[in-house]
Amino acid sequence: MLRIKVAPSPENGLRAASRLMVDKVTTVPKSRLGQRIGRLADDDLLRLNRSLLVFLGLAR
Repeated sequence: MLRIKVAPSPENGLRAASRLMVDKVTTVPKSRLGQRIGRLADDDLLRLNRSLLVFLGLAR
């Protein structure tokens, strides 16, 4: 399992601690998406991108 913890903050808009499930990559049709519940800060997005590269075997 590869999960990234994201703490709630006024900047990201989350109400509860969350985990990004890097090991559960999937596609979702736009029609199935609901309202946005938060926004990743730049440092969290960087952690996600790096983790995806490692998980997918694309890291150098």
